[in-house]
Amino acid sequence: MCALATFNRQELQKNIISSSSFKLFLELEPQVRDIIFKFYESKYASCLKLLDEMKDNLLLDLYLAPHVRTLYTQIRNRALIQVRHTQRDQSEPSYM
Repeated sequence: MCALATFNRQELQKNIISSSSFKLFLELEPQVRDIIFKFYESKYASCLKLLDEMKDNLLLDLYLAPHVRTLYTQIRNRALIQVRHTQRDQSEPSYM
């Protein structure tokens, strides 16, 4: 969750998706893996839906619970920023 809230796409790829040590964790947590991959693939609606489905369980975690709402807000904001950047990039005329 912290990676989604703070990492850019390159950091997410390098430190999470391509990390051999983190792959073991992702195999044990398929829902988290799906969330990370959906975010990385810019499938934000699916990502946020999966996050919402997981929220109640995260709120039960003693250490993570106090931070869940902040993390969710940051993840949503990053998704919105990425969507906006994509829309802006697609609407800019190419002068090549």
